[in-house]
Amino acid sequence: MDHDNLDTQMDAVDLVDLLDHRGDLPSAERFARRALAADPRNCLALNILGVVHYLTGRESEAMDILRRTKSDHPGDPNAYYSLAKVLSDGGRSEQSLMVLEELFAKVALNSPGFERIFSYASSLCEQVQRTLAEQKHAGACGAVDAFRRTLESRTGYPIVVFLDDMPPQMGASLNSAFTSGKGRHVIRCNRSFPATFLQPLVASQLMRIELAYEVRAAGKARSPVSTPAHIRFMQSIFRPRPRQMERLRTPGFSDETILRAAAEGLHNLMRDLFNVPPELIAESRVRERLPILSAAQFLCGGYILRRAPNPSQTLSRPNFTPLALLRVWLALDCVRARFHDSLFGGTTAFASAYTHTEVHPLASRLWHRWETAARPIQPGDEYCLIDEFAGIVGLRQAYDWIVAPTT
Repeated sequence: MDHDNLDTQMDAVDLVDLLDHRGDLPSAERFARRALAADPRNCLALNILGVVHYLTGRESEAMDILRRTKSDHPGDPNAYYSLAKVLSDGGRSEQSLMVLEELFAKVALNSPGFERIFSYASSLCEQVQRTLAEQKHAGACGAVDAFRRTLESRTGYPIVVFLDDMPPQMGASLNSAFTSGKGRHVIRCNRSFPATFLQPLVASQLMRIELAYEVRAAGKARSPVSTPAHIRFMQSIFRPRPRQMERLRTPGFSDETILRAAAEGLHNLMRDLFNVPPELIAESRVRERLPILSAAQFLCGGYILRRAPNPSQTLSRPNFTPLALLRVWLALDCVRARFHDSLFGGTTAFASAYTHTEVHPLASRLWHRWETAARPIQPGDEYCLIDEFAGIVGLRQAYDWIVAPTT
């Protein structure tokens, strides 16, 4: 390999692969030093020199060079990637993650010409988070168990966790003692999920129990109720429009089948509407109060979001749910995606799947409402957020609240 003729447009992905697997390291170092003699700020040459130093056992010098490169070239993602990759390969996962988070915070994700390096940086971030989740698994188990015991003492009910067969996109469910009358809180987790995901799944449901306890203690607990007027409103919106009905009849579905499926879709949508604001609050608390779960929470949230319906495909094919309600459902999914991207400093881009769809404007209005919500959340604020979300998507006429019993 002739390092005197290295491509000056080479990115850090090519560089690390070239030098680590096929490179003539002495020649590469000579090339880098000649280039730096002409221009001490040459980013490619600094990256080459730093990686060569690392691969030849001069780790301290390598770190100094790569950190200086990142400092001198804050807008070049290659400088961050080389440092993060070397730190990761050297077993410094925490430091590697910090560099990757800095990369995504300081360099625009859509910077032209850098698509590939961002893709590899995202993959490296996932790899680093997986390593951290495994390293911290025992500590995460202890932290969640301690929180569970504290919550049992506060609420006066035991908390039982089961593994169960659940839909692939569903992580966990909660049956609270406050509403079930069973004398215990029951958390069910998807048995098909990796073991390291159990702790963030349980922790999120524990936060939901805590939220329910706080609103009861404050005398603000509410339950949704539907009057005949609410039911009439829902009946008026769940039926697919004539053109949509015609498209659905074509594959052979009867009107009864179509309407039954549409009604079920509306039921699931209302469940999502009631769940999303408390879910965002609970996940925020997990991130803030149980930082040892951060890596597992990152991976678990991504695992679920990858199983969400593709918005473009969903909007383009026949669906039992009326289009207006389908947009609402996808907008709520988009809010979940934007929340995860935001919670982890933009190191993921799940919300990008919604950017160029008709769902995006509605999702943006919901997201703006979440962003402007008062912090910290006070007991009962989740009901206000549900109402405001419902108002934005046109479903506030579908329900009302009654005071929930506290005994």
